[in-house]
Amino acid sequence: MQHQPAHKPAWFMEKAKCPVSGLPVSHPRYFAGQQPGSNFSMEIAILGDRIILIKTTGYMRTEDEDEFLTCFDAYQKTYFQEKKELIVIEDFAAIEGADAEARKKYVDYFKNCPFLLGGIIYQLSPLFRISFNLARRLQIYKKELYAENTYAGAIDRALNILEENGIGHGAKVGVSAPSRSFLKTAVSELNIPFRRFLSKLRRWQLAVLFFLNRSFARHYSQALLKYIAAIDWDTHEASPVAPQPYNKPEIRQVFDAIGFIKSEVDRLIQERLQAEQELKESEARYRQLVEHAQAGIFEFDFATRRILSLNEALLEITEYSRDEMLTMNPLDLMTEESRQIYENRFQTLITGGTIGSDMAYQMIVKSGEYKWVLFNTKITFSDGQPEKASVVLSDITEMKRIEGKLLEYQAKLQGLSMQLSKTQETERRKLASQLHDNVSQELFVAQLQLNDMIKHAGDEKQAKKLNQIQDQIRKIIKDTKTLTFDLSPPILYDYGLKEAIEALGRSFENVHGISVHTQFSGDMNSLGTDRNIILYRSISELCSNTLKHASADTIFISMDHQDGLLQVDFRDNGVGFDKNHIETPAHGGDGFGLFDIREKMQHLGGTLEIANAPSNGTRVLMKLPLPAFSAEKARSTV
Repeated sequence: MQHQPAHKPAWFMEKAKCPVSGLPVSHPRYFAGQQPGSNFSMEIAILGDRIILIKTTGYMRTEDEDEFLTCFDAYQKTYFQEKKELIVIEDFAAIEGADAEARKKYVDYFKNCPFLLGGIIYQLSPLFRISFNLARRLQIYKKELYAENTYAGAIDRALNILEENGIGHGAKVGVSAPSRSFLKTAVSELNIPFRRFLSKLRRWQLAVLFFLNRSFARHYSQALLKYIAAIDWDTHEASPVAPQPYNKPEIRQVFDAIGFIKSEVDRLIQERLQAEQELKESEARYRQLVEHAQAGIFEFDFATRRILSLNEALLEITEYSRDEMLTMNPLDLMTEESRQIYENRFQTLITGGTIGSDMAYQMIVKSGEYKWVLFNTKITFSDGQPEKASVVLSDITEMKRIEGKLLEYQAKLQGLSMQLSKTQETERRKLASQLHDNVSQELFVAQLQLNDMIKHAGDEKQAKKLNQIQDQIRKIIKDTKTLTFDLSPPILYDYGLKEAIEALGRSFENVHGISVHTQFSGDMNSLGTDRNIILYRSISELCSNTLKHASADTIFISMDHQDGLLQVDFRDNGVGFDKNHIETPAHGGDGFGLFDIREKMQHLGGTLEIANAPSNGTRVLMKLPLPAFSAEKARSTV
């Protein structure tokens, strides 16, 4: 559809460079409407590498708009391919008008165009300026769109848009102001008599125009009123066609502007009706969800301290009627302790602090039954103060009951574990005592007897065998002493925890080659025998874990007793423990894994913290509160 234009071509169809910006012009093309009776045409070219220049001429009908958009798409794909962030500058000087559907397609295309960064239109007629301002006011365009009076203003705007988006353009800096008009210059140079003649001529023209204006204004105003009255505002249809006597382009633009306003009002009404329908459906779904929810839901007003709305589930939980609940403050249902917790949280909130959205409270329902409920609260603020709260209330009474049972069972299990440890320690001590008092003594006697036999042996060969037996007995005696110490180190009972830990460190250094450094601060003699045993066994287990899993060569043990709190800081320089040892015993039957250490610390009111980072060693921190012990209690035995 490319032909030669019947009118004077746009400047960019004949020039290779923009006279304002200095940017090169390339790929000029001309398209003419192919539909019968069409006088629409389009001229298009590329300015620089980001700007598309367009000049449209004639009256644009819907079918002309379809051709225009098809040609524009083809042009963009041919010369820009996948490039985005383009700007369109369109000259509206020769546009006679457009029907409502054509305008709608034009607007829909450019406001959703993915490759456009923005657009500038210039030389708009007053009626098109009205249409543009209305479209901007209704926020029809989502992209940057501007209307300028001149081409120079349009170019200046386009270059500013590119610069604001960090896109280079290569144009000359600064755009010169338009020159004075030829008529103004010419008139200023006329002689005085001729200017007087022009002045009289203007006065005569104004008088004639005033007379004609009064006659035509009455005629055209009646036609416009009839046209507006004929518009059906209840249907989403185009406005009626302008009457035939008013089909001149300059008059038809007035009717087109009214049609444009009608189409935009239709669009707004349609969007509003659709939004209202979606809102109604959403409200219905929300209402159904709230009414059939298992959890209680209510809206609370902070100013009146009253419930504004609620659902049936809340009535079932509280056992009150709807009318009763709407006159109550939720605080009226809470126990004194829960009410105090709520008030403390509320004070934190109104003083600018932050609180969590979830909190459990205990309430008394209408029947007098105590129930535990979980409040999940979403608060809205006004002027920095809480205004309303949407609360989802869940009945967690059964969960609390189960939790209480679990805590009770846990306490019993911890007590049984402690009792088992005491029993186990008692048996360890008995067995160690038997090994020391009986087995070790018998072995010592056997060694003395064997020494006597070696002295009186007459056969050298027999004496050698007796010496071998003596070496084996010595080894058994040594192993028995080690076993006795591992079962129940006498130094722990005879001298205390500090000396036992130091002896444990020396044993690790001698047997395993791991350097153990100890440091003690505060009183270590008032911990009590039970705590001494647990702490000793715990530290021994940590040393064993380091030996087995950490590949360390140094262990640091620090114990500090200050103000009724004992802190044990255990560190090594190895690769760290296996995390699985936190959950399971390390020895499958000993019961002194990290999990058991943690349980025993908790049973005694203490805590266990583990910091385990790859290649940075492991740190275990035990904190144990200690009650006051008398000297007699401190020396009590298991």
